[in-house]
Formats: sequence, structure tokens, C-alpha cells
Amino acid sequence: MQTIPEFWAQHADELATARSASLPALVRHILEHYHRPGMADLAHLETLVVEAALEDAKRFPVLKEVRDEVFRFALTLRAHFQKEELEVFPPLLAEACGEVPFTGLDRVTLLEEEHAAVEGLLVRLRQLTGGFDAPPEAGPRHRDLMVALGAFAESLARHLWLEHHLLFSRVPASGY
Repeated sequence: MQTIPEFWAQHADELATARSASLPALVRHILEHYHRPGMADLAHLETLVVEAALEDAKRFPVLKEVRDEVFRFALTLRAHFQKEELEVFPPLLAEACGEVPFTGLDRVTLLEEEHAAVEGLLVRLRQLTGGFDAPPEAGPRHRDLMVALGAFAESLARHLWLEHHLLFSRVPASGY
């Protein structure tokens, strides 16, 4: 039996729906609930981190490193989303509809490696920010950034879990 991470506790309905979804419905769910909002969230994080650095970098020089990491993280994640949407999801959906056999296991393996890299960048951001916790004397943009980073990290954890444990696990073994 697979252990369910704590971050699903408040999203049990979503998890139940995702578990019972067809492969096309699961892909659509990931796109609608994670990729599209994630792209908007990344743009918002980039804006917030610039504003926070302008507001508080003199008092909290680490914000310059956080800014650089957020931009690196956003660039990496955008490229990853694009790869999934252009190179993996379409042939996976075609296979699910019986059109052609899915032969993209090498791409899925690469995506799983990219997931690990994204998680590593997120760990770095969590370390730099002390767990996405703004100091009491931080300015409002700095506090907003920490809240937004924490929310994004939690959403991303669910997103990656869905792909790894529900979507990629459905890739047929025949592609090996």
C-alpha cells in the first residue's frame, strides 16, 4: 500500500478524483490545476521577489540570493512544463486513445530526473528563506513573498506527486 503524504490531507477529494480519473482526464487535471496556474504563480513569484529585494535587501541580503534562485527555479520549471506539454502528454494521450503505442519512456525517465532537480531547487529556496518564514521585521513584500513561496511549494509537491505516482506509473511497460 502506497503511503500518502500529509500534503494531501486537505485535498483528499482531489486525490480521490485523480486516482479514479482516466489518463486523459488526469492529464487535463494536471494542466488545468497545476500547469496553467503554476505559470501564473511563477510570474507572480518573480515580481514579488524583485519587489522584496528592492524593499528589504539592505536589511536582508539573502533576498538577492533568493531572487536569483526564484528566477533559476522559474526558468527550469517553465522549460519542464513545456517539455511535458509538447513531448510527453500528446503521445501519452495518443496511446491512451489507442492511436499509437507510447514509446516515450526515456522522456518520462528524463522528466522524473527533472522533477528531482526542481525539488532540489525548492529545497535550496526553503533553506535560504528559513522554511519560507519572513523575519518579524520584514517588509510587506518580503512577507508576501514567503507566503507565496510556501503556497507554491505545497502546490508543486501535489503536482509532482500526481505525475510521479499516478500519471507516470500508468506508462505501459512495453515501451522499455
